[in-house]
Amino acid sequence: MNLDQMHYDILRLKLKKAEIVLEKNEVIKCQQYEKAADIRDKERKIMDDLAIIQAKLMHYDNSLALNGVNFRFKQAIRNLMTEFHSVDQSFARESLNQTELRISELKKDRQVHLSAQDKELAEPLIIELNEQFKLRSAIQNYLQPRPNI
Repeated sequence: MNLDQMHYDILRLKLKKAEIVLEKNEVIKCQQYEKAADIRDKERKIMDDLAIIQAKLMHYDNSLALNGVNFRFKQAIRNLMTEFHSVDQSFARESLNQTELRISELKKDRQVHLSAQDKELAEPLIIELNEQFKLRSAIQNYLQPRPNI
């Protein structure tokens, strides 16, 4: 795995994404919505490419044992991962907000069905509510500060 090449690719894609966002904003100002949709598709492709690089880095990091030989490689990988951190943090916060909203909706619906003693309709809500709790917990764990190696 060539980490220098991956770093170059990350920076190139991030720069390309920034250029596309500026272009998209200009196109939207001119009310050329079809062209904006095409540009948004290009932006999604870049985000997909960045996600692939991030997944490769995460896989490589997880596959290396933490020892003296691999320490520098793991440190370099973790440094590259910080390129994704701000985007991931904002996405995770937004996901957490959406999860909290869904949990409150499910709690209300569950309460309505339980008070009406309609357990058949409440049961799927309870299952989904438990899944949302697990999701919320995972996002909260992700958002907690991680110790540096």
